Amino acid sequence: KSIEERRETLASSSYFVMVVLVVALLLAVVLAFMILKDISKSRQYRKALEEANAQTLELLDSREKLTMGITHDIKAPLSSIIGYIELLSNSKLNERQVYYLENMKGSSEHILHLVTDILEFNKLDAGKVSLSCIPFDERKLFEEVAASFRPVAEKKSLKVNFRYNSQLEGVLLYGDPLRIRQIVTNLLSNAVKFTEA
Repeated sequence: KSIEERRETLASSSYFVMVVLVVALLLAVVLAFMILKDISKSRQYRKALEEANAQTLELLDSREKLTMGITHDIKAPLSSIIGYIELLSNSKLNERQVYYLENMKGSSEHILHLVTDILEFNKLDAGKVSLSCIPFDERKLFEEVAASFRPVAEKKSLKVNFRYNSQLEGVLLYGDPLRIRQIVTNLLSNAVKFTEA
């Protein structure tokens, strides 16, 4: 009887182990299916992301080429117009003609400034702005910028004052004078534009 019980126990244990194995096998198949499905989705997402990235780069490149083309097409004739205005300014003109030429020159220089800003923004956006590190006379730079804004400020009854620390006399700074000039010019331009008194 004990052998019979052992056989029954062995049979029920075998059956139980078989059921556990079948369930484990089914779970493994389901798990493998889910993993493969996730891998497939991940590949699809990666492919879609790569396509979107390539399209974005292509659009940025197209925008850069378009901006460069348009700004060049504006800049060349505008420089010519400014040159002719300079030539006309040196001839004998009545007061009204001088007034017209000054307005034309101011407007032309403003457009030229906007075009230059667009080019600079495009370079900055593309990460292509290169900074130089050269010695420059900061006093001369700031004096020139201040002097260029005095006539515009005086038209609005404003004053542009420039004070310089005499202890810095003869000291050269190292940096990018062009970028510093742009920053100071933008600050003064906004100051003059938005200051009423």
